[in-house]
Amino acid sequence: MTPEKKQDYTRRISQANKTEISVITYEIALDYLADARGAKTNEEFEDGIKHSKRCVEQLRDALNMDYAEISLPLARLYNYVTLEFDKAVMKRDSSKLEECEMILTNLHDSFVEVAKQDESGAVMKNTEQVFSGLTYGPAGANEIVNQESNRGFSV
Repeated sequence: MTPEKKQDYTRRISQANKTEISVITYEIALDYLADARGAKTNEEFEDGIKHSKRCVEQLRDALNMDYAEISLPLARLYNYVTLEFDKAVMKRDSSKLEECEMILTNLHDSFVEVAKQDESGAVMKNTEQVFSGLTYGPAGANEIVNQESNRGFSV
């Protein structure tokens, strides 16, 4: 994953509510899975799967088991995906990753729909407000990101 993508995910997480954080976690897992599928070396392959697996484990650990009707099937899917990741690493075989990607993509799409209905506030309080836009100059379009900085101080 590129440093720019990591920075973008960090910015999005700082502004996200609980459901949006789940959506972002799915996106990160899918990005790392794509990195593993496109890996040129075994080390890159293993790193991509390791990072994607960590994301899936985070999603599993965040489940609220008070809602077992929903949480248990999700936990089983997460366990299946992590098991397939382990098999892929042990056998150096990426054939099962397509199925894992399909499962994670379907779950991501479902959580995107749930996130549209979630009107709760951002999880992280007292973070920088981020405003972005484009300006045009002689060299073409320039992206401007303005961050209101009040780190650590309540205004």
